[in-house]
Amino acid sequence: MLYKRDGEAAVFNFGLSDAQRAELDAMSMEDLLASFRSHGERFASGASSYRGVSWNKNRSKWETQLRELGKNLYFGRFDTQLEAALAYDAAARKHHGA
Repeated sequence: MLYKRDGEAAVFNFGLSDAQRAELDAMSMEDLLASFRSHGERFASGASSYRGVSWNKNRSKWETQLRELGKNLYFGRFDTQLEAALAYDAAARKHHGA
């Protein structure tokens, strides 16, 4: 998402090939977020397949958190994983730009 926001000015701790840059340039922000969601199992904590979404056993709800500047930002509890994932997407856009 940093590359989508900052373009060539984005600074990474890894390289992006020309092919990777072209692929990102061709994607809309919504497509990029959907891609993160579909591959979320690599990033998610708890049993959710969405990034930033986890199951709260005590409350029997899905909850959404985002980590920024070393702190967890909490965005609420939801009845479904999808509702929580959409809230995470909105929070990611707000806090990380786009």
